[in-house]
Amino acid sequence: MKTTTVAFGALRAIQQQGLNIPRDIGLICFDNYPLSEIMDPMPTVVDINVHDMGIQAATLLLRKIRHPELQVQAFTTMPVLKVRTTTASSGNGSLEKELMPAGKR
Repeated sequence: MKTTTVAFGALRAIQQQGLNIPRDIGLICFDNYPLSEIMDPMPTVVDINVHDMGIQAATLLLRKIRHPELQVQAFTTMPVLKVRTTTASSGNGSLEKELMPAGKR
């Protein structure tokens, strides 16, 4: 929620300076808190599945508690780029892209 809150303030400050979003400046935030869906213009977001991250973290923690001998484990969650109206390439619609890590392209 913090980046959405910052994005909200940034949008207002940009507009107060007489700049046009996205023509003069683009804005992207790094979460998809519901506030972002009612902002005008709607910010482009890098959406990470925090629910999935929480489940994975809890699962790894419980596994480590039950089996202390286990080595450190990691997991990856795939962020999704939701292109909206604060970036020039958004056009008239909404676009979602799964962001592939550089090493896996």
